[in-house]
Amino acid sequence: MTRLAPAVAQDQANWITLGIVLMVVAAAAGRRYQVLRRYKYTAALVAVLILLATGVVGTTINGARLWVTVADQTIQTTEIIKVFIVVFLAGYLADEAGVLASPRISFAGRRYSALPYVIPLLLTLGVALGIIGLLKDLGQIVILLLLTAAMLYVATGRRMYVALSGLLLAIAMVLGYYAFSHARVRIDVWLDPQAHADSTGYQTLQSTYAIQAGGVTGAGLAQGDPESIPIVDTDYIFSAIAEELGLAGAFGVVLLFGLLLFAGLRVALSARDDYGHLLAACIALLIAIQAAVIIAGNLRIVPTTGITLPFVSYGGSSLVVNFLLLGLLLGVSQRANST
Repeated sequence: MTRLAPAVAQDQANWITLGIVLMVVAAAAGRRYQVLRRYKYTAALVAVLILLATGVVGTTINGARLWVTVADQTIQTTEIIKVFIVVFLAGYLADEAGVLASPRISFAGRRYSALPYVIPLLLTLGVALGIIGLLKDLGQIVILLLLTAAMLYVATGRRMYVALSGLLLAIAMVLGYYAFSHARVRIDVWLDPQAHADSTGYQTLQSTYAIQAGGVTGAGLAQGDPESIPIVDTDYIFSAIAEELGLAGAFGVVLLFGLLLFAGLRVALSARDDYGHLLAACIALLIAIQAAVIIAGNLRIVPTTGITLPFVSYGGSSLVVNFLLLGLLLGVSQRANST
């Protein structure tokens, strides 16, 4: 970051320091993570209120109204709500997974649909995703829908929920394409960046050239030219890594995220209660899904989303939130190992 964006390198160091402090605090407090289960609906309400406040007092940058300025620091609120969404999802599924796993439930000799038990989840996600859509952060919509699909499968084992979430994601993409010009631009560039080489496709083409130039072993640290990619410190930092460290180095980054996912799921399996199991899984999957989406965007497998690569890209809100979630994961692990 010192080389790619020297003007923000000190801010990045400060955010990392704050993130590590919060991670330690969250790891200590996370040993009593069961308390969070009582406040799952409160967490959902707080997430919605934060989004509403952003719509009222937020600042619009690059076409999206996602930032709030506090004490001269710009905070992306759609990153902050991830903590509350994780608490809600884990708590809701811990309570209702048994019902959701069965299409119908029996009571007093009769069978009833399990659909009413899905209503709290649909309402929370519907309101949150609707507001995020109005704020024009389609990247976070993708992340939350994928996370919800993954968690429903983890909790119930039913592929139907994955299919329904995939359908909702497809609908969201179509609506976003026709409703928001910046989403339409990203999809058009993804399909044919060469047709927009002198304008909106320039960033994507430079990213592709950088990855190609890196080859297998890379140009070497500080030997590439990733600065030629606009906004490389946030949107395309994986492309910079691929240019200088090559396919081998880029795969090493992917492997580290894979190891983090593996470790998080092992913590989930070792948890002694349903809530700890789902909370750990939710945190691990959230970080992994976000990394997968941004890496796939850099490789032009999917359209770019404007989200950050966890622990790598510049972005104070993302760093702090991910460190905080990692601290909660450590708290669940410590609790599991102490019993």
